[in-house]
Amino acid sequence: MANQLLTIAEAASVAKKSQQTIRRLIKNDNVKSRRKRTPQGFNYMVDKASLLEYLGVIETQPKPKKNEPAPVPEYDDEPEIYVLDPQDEDVIEEVFKVEDEITETLETTPEATSEDSPQYTAIIEKLLDQHQSDKEKLYSLVEAFQNRVVTLEEQIKLLQAPKKPWWKVW
Repeated sequence: MANQLLTIAEAASVAKKSQQTIRRLIKNDNVKSRRKRTPQGFNYMVDKASLLEYLGVIETQPKPKKNEPAPVPEYDDEPEIYVLDPQDEDVIEEVFKVEDEITETLETTPEATSEDSPQYTAIIEKLLDQHQSDKEKLYSLVEAFQNRVVTLEEQIKLLQAPKKPWWKVW
């Protein structure tokens, strides 16, 4: 059944109750309703199905009480078994192939000889020095930005400070 919305007057005529009774039902959340905007304010629109349900014309499942915990769904103790698709098997085989290729390349790469080690150590020392200088520059920039933030915060506080009224200047 589609949700059909009724005005309070229409709901009162369907329920054969007064409009004030319908308003009371809305206030107590006994029936579902929506507020519809109008240029003068808003009007309540009552859900016809919930009104008929409240009146006992339509029977539905009982609602859980507010203090009563919701029922916990029961689960099977058996774990789910995932069946691989043929496409999944292809992907897994590709992953193992790539892994094997990586291990082969690592095993076949020549290690640094004793002749190359002074060159490598010189390069590593240069990189470490460069890293240290970059790190110091970064720290100085961070400190400068922190100082700037502090000064800006102080300026904002001064702008937000309560000003004296113009008549208290003298």
